[in-house]
Amino acid sequence: MNKIRILALDIDDTIVDSTFVLKERTIAAIRAAHASGVKVVLCTGRGIIASKGVRDTLNVSELSVCFGGSLVVRESDGKVLHSVYMSPEDVSLSMNAAFSIGLHSQLYQGDYVVIREENEFTRRYTKVLALPFIEVPDILERRYNEVPKVLVYSPPEHERENLEKLRRLLPSHLHLLTSKPGFIEIGAKESTKGRALQWIADYWGVSSDEVVAIGDNTLDMDMIEWAGIGCCVDNGNPMVKERADMVIPSCSDEGVAWFIENFIL
Repeated sequence: MNKIRILALDIDDTIVDSTFVLKERTIAAIRAAHASGVKVVLCTGRGIIASKGVRDTLNVSELSVCFGGSLVVRESDGKVLHSVYMSPEDVSLSMNAAFSIGLHSQLYQGDYVVIREENEFTRRYTKVLALPFIEVPDILERRYNEVPKVLVYSPPEHERENLEKLRRLLPSHLHLLTSKPGFIEIGAKESTKGRALQWIADYWGVSSDEVVAIGDNTLDMDMIEWAGIGCCVDNGNPMVKERADMVIPSCSDEGVAWFIENFIL
């Protein structure tokens, strides 16, 4: 195994479980990896505010990837170093497509969640992540700039069929990936975790074979495939597990800590 210089970590269902708890063993292992000289990069579908609690708890990252690859943020001052946004036309297409098949969708302006009308999903989502939201009844008629992604919520049991419906309705230059059960993320083709991680590696002069990426769902797929060592936690999407170089213990069993203890420290 080559020397590991970057450890890229998804947050939800990879280091934080369904109860949104970051466990002590995982915290200690990530901090120890950082102390050993490894650069830790959190790569999340969450936005800047929504991931702040995890970033602050760990206190190890120089750079973070937010909104599934749309932004690379410098921790010291919050400056966005790299960004890829959806076009206003693609935002409108995505929102309309979701509503046309009866699904809730929301877009982001900074870390504000913009919705057509308040609903149970948005209430839960914004409460858990401590995010503000804005109701815009005519959201489908408006144009929005600098939108990093559109999030569509599907009942998890119908996620696969709704994902295929959306793919048929939307142009091929958009990617549709899943992050948590029922969460369908729509973004520009270039706004992926893998591309953002490659940008960071180039920025630091690190080659892909010196990078480890760990995640759980299709939003993590391309960074897992790009990294020299790509890992999927055992609770991850079966397709991601097939593509990964290594399947490690589940998030609830602190697989990231296990990997760090066995292959970095």
